Amino acid sequence: MGEITRVFDLLEHSLKHHRKDDMVAAKREGVWVKYATESFIEQVNLLSLGLIARGIRKDNRVAIMSANRPEWNICDFGIMQIGATQVPMYPTLAEGDIKFIIRDAEVKIVFVSDLLLYNKLNKFRTEEDISFEIFSFDRIEGVPYWEDLLKLAGDADFQDLDEYRKAIGPEDLLTLIYTSGTTGTPKGVMLTHNNLVSNFK
Repeated sequence: MGEITRVFDLLEHSLKHHRKDDMVAAKREGVWVKYATESFIEQVNLLSLGLIARGIRKDNRVAIMSANRPEWNICDFGIMQIGATQVPMYPTLAEGDIKFIIRDAEVKIVFVSDLLLYNKLNKFRTEEDISFEIFSFDRIEGVPYWEDLLKLAGDADFQDLDEYRKAIGPEDLLTLIYTSGTTGTPKGVMLTHNNLVSNFK
């Protein structure tokens, strides 16, 4: 592979040069669950295709509201390699900030970690009559599960993610990070692939 110019180029680089049995690992119910490089990338690709099947396209905004966990990383890469913009949201955000960010960023999908955050987002979605989808990382009865998107991969327009990757340049928007809003409403900080890739050089 050539020069790393976009953050998701790190996936192919890792596969070729740093393949591991435990690229990502997390403890669940006291047991370590490990993701080998191949399986991690496979889930990233399936997530990308699932998002495409749900209508997500380049420059659309997709939020993640969760503490750090493997699903966060998988969704982050899955969002970025189709050219959508990831909007990270702290799990401890105040209700007013949540409302502002969802509206300001025009978020189409939010991934949340658990029932508490799902209820918070769903309450806002219902009361404000605003349209966005919510998927949970935890399995919760009656709540869309994030792996449901992986199963939608076969329904994507086509399976060639390279066409999406090729359409993304180093100066394209990667993530939209909102400030804490201590002096007013949160402000969106726009970071491109190049902003972060420069740290790898």
